[in-house]
Amino acid sequence: MYLFINVSQKGVIELKLLNNQNIEKEKTQESDFKITEKLLFFIDKMLKENNIKINDLQGIITVNGPGAFTSLRIMAVVL
Repeated sequence: MYLFINVSQKGVIELKLLNNQNIEKEKTQESDFKITEKLLFFIDKMLKENNIKINDLQGIITVNGPGAFTSLRIMAVVL
């Protein structure tokens, strides 16, 4: 299972859980300019709702800009 994170669109957090290139779950959350503060909470919530632990993930896929680069950088350090 892979976690896909996209914060390249202003004010939007997009998360997907991918399994063998298929989208298993997908969530989009509108956000204001505090994406950095909300991203980890949103990831945690999605994983818990789907009974997935962070250690169960094979990897994390992110969209490489443009967008909230700081959000991705902070998230990568924490995970």
